[in-house]
Amino acid sequence: MYYLEGKKKKNLKNKAYCHGNCITHRDLKIENILIDKNGQVKVIDFGLANLYSPQEFLVTNCGSIYFAAPELLVKAPYVGIYCLIF
Repeated sequence: MYYLEGKKKKNLKNKAYCHGNCITHRDLKIENILIDKNGQVKVIDFGLANLYSPQEFLVTNCGSIYFAAPELLVKAPYVGIYCLIF
C-alpha cells in the first residue's frame, strides 16, 4: 500500500509541474503513465497536450472517451487543468 501511495504522490507532482507551466495533457490514462526501474513516475505521450491560459477556456475535444471529463463529453468549453484532474 505504501508503494502505491508514493506513486500517487509522484504522479501529483508531475501534474503540478505541468499545471505550473500552463500545460494540460488532455489524454492522461494508465497507458500514459510509466514507472522506471528506480520507481520514478513518468508521464508520456504529450501528443494531445496544449498550452492554456487560466483566464481562457479550451474548446478542442480530444483524448480517450473512456477517460474524458464530463465537459468534454458534452462538447462544452473547459479549463485545461480541471479536465486533467478528473
